[in-house]
Amino acid sequence: MGGSIILLAVIAVQVLAVRPLTRQLDTVSAKENLLRQEYQDILAEGAKNNVLIPDRADLPHMLEQINHCLKSENVSVKAMDITQPSMKRGDFFQATIKVNGEGELKKILRAVNTIQLQKEVPFLIQELDYVNGEAEIRLSILIRSE
Repeated sequence: MGGSIILLAVIAVQVLAVRPLTRQLDTVSAKENLLRQEYQDILAEGAKNNVLIPDRADLPHMLEQINHCLKSENVSVKAMDITQPSMKRGDFFQATIKVNGEGELKKILRAVNTIQLQKEVPFLIQELDYVNGEAEIRLSILIRSE
């Protein structure tokens, strides 16, 4: 008789306490796995997006592309200056490129449009001033500082 009371007590504890705790543990474990997967997906997407942003080492090539686009439209490039922050504050920085040139407005606009439409070097045209055949073009680009 005493053995059956102990057996009933063990079964009651199993049914009332252990099984619900096991179910809760399984639920928490499933949520943890889901969160881990979401975190890995976010990291993978971030890595994929970082590849789209040019590296600092690509800057000379990008400047050459700007020069090529302008010269292909017979725009004479007088000066090209680049401004970039000297302090490293993170993985990315914005570079600003100022181009001074001479040429017809229509050809300058065509060259600027070509520069902006390039997929591999995503420049943003900030400003374009044109007076008496002379143009000042300001472009910016996000660059990885690595």
